[in-house]
Amino acid sequence: MAKRSDVLVITGMISGTYVTKSLLTNFNLDEYHTIIWNLASFAGELRLAPGTDYVPAKNAQGAQSRLKELEAWVAEGHNLIMVLTEFSSVKVFGDSKYQKPLDLRTESLLTPIRLVPRAGERVEYVGPDFPVLKAFAEQFRYQFVLLGDGGIPLLRVARSAAGPEQIVGLARQVGKGRIFLMPPVASTGVNQYPELLVSLSENIPIRANSVLPEWVNEYHGPRELKASATISNRTREIADLQVDIDAARDVLAASAWTKELFAGSGDAFVEAVSRALDEMGLRIAPGPHPRGDLLIRNADKIAVAEVKGLDGITREANLRQAQRWVADVNSTLAASAEERTADPHLRSYGEQLTALDIKLDQEYPADCKGIMVIGTFRKVPPEERTEKDFPDDVLRIAERDDLCCITGLDLLVWVLSCQANESLKDEFRTKLFSTRGRLAAPVEWKSQLKKQ
Repeated sequence: MAKRSDVLVITGMISGTYVTKSLLTNFNLDEYHTIIWNLASFAGELRLAPGTDYVPAKNAQGAQSRLKELEAWVAEGHNLIMVLTEFSSVKVFGDSKYQKPLDLRTESLLTPIRLVPRAGERVEYVGPDFPVLKAFAEQFRYQFVLLGDGGIPLLRVARSAAGPEQIVGLARQVGKGRIFLMPPVASTGVNQYPELLVSLSENIPIRANSVLPEWVNEYHGPRELKASATISNRTREIADLQVDIDAARDVLAASAWTKELFAGSGDAFVEAVSRALDEMGLRIAPGPHPRGDLLIRNADKIAVAEVKGLDGITREANLRQAQRWVADVNSTLAASAEERTADPHLRSYGEQLTALDIKLDQEYPADCKGIMVIGTFRKVPPEERTEKDFPDDVLRIAERDDLCCITGLDLLVWVLSCQANESLKDEFRTKLFSTRGRLAAPVEWKSQLKKQ
């Protein structure tokens, strides 16, 4: 059994008497031979930007560097045991722009194996002889099924009928070391689990290399030659097809966020609107929580947006929020440095405006523009939406007070139209800052979105 001082448990699970540390601190990995890591702790270790729910790009880059160090440490001959508790990707902002989320599933520690979210509790042991782990199988509560080649299966779903094998635990060789992917356990097994995980490296043998000389693999019989040729040809065909499939999947994955624009709410809706406006060539910064949702810059023009996903129509309360954020920004632009320092709201707005390279001590040619991006009827399919998104009373006030109103669905149609015709972006930016009242989509939504 490994010495306890050689084992580290990453904060996030019961450790017994083992040492615990946070992964993203600067401790020396080489002091340990085995590390147990509950993946659910990763998002909690990332430092969010103050008052927000996103991670600054530099923090995300630091986390990715640490993951590379961890992978290199494994390859030197160490053991990493990853407990596959449900975890989520983390939003990343940098240079006032939305960036690709940080998702452990796309990092090289995990990419050879694809994690498919699927939960259950019927598990059986299928690995090398290890009676203790076999007897412990009833304690497992898996949250992912593992797809991919290159590992030694340890645990699988105990199916009620014949069918494809569904692996939920495995060991994978990485250089001279190994990574174990293991499911979490029921509360009744939590206290014993760390001890059992530590014993994995001693009871799951590494497959021994053949004692035959390497040159024997240069000689083949007729059937082997034919089989090898078939494999080579089919592998090339599969590789070509896989390139097309991967490209298509990339398109689907890259477009997934757009669905938030006509069915989302909360932070996810705000994030999607921010990404859409960024794609339209505008500069975006998060508003100071809990005030205006987004600050927008187009050349020397400034706007602030109220962004909200709703179950129904837009209300006057949403319009009043937008009016309030406009007043906040105009007060910030008009205030002196001393006044901004003394008022926490003005100071917060000032910091976010500065992130957009707005010089606060100079006069701007126009007041801040108010914008409402409202995801109306978000729980209703688009073709079943029959009521007005913006009631007449709301539009009348918006026109009077120079507020631009656009639905999340119409914003999506603008984005999709601009993807086909880049020149429309200039038109959109102009209309966004000049429209009083509703800004409609350039075409009917059905011309850009197809149901199938």
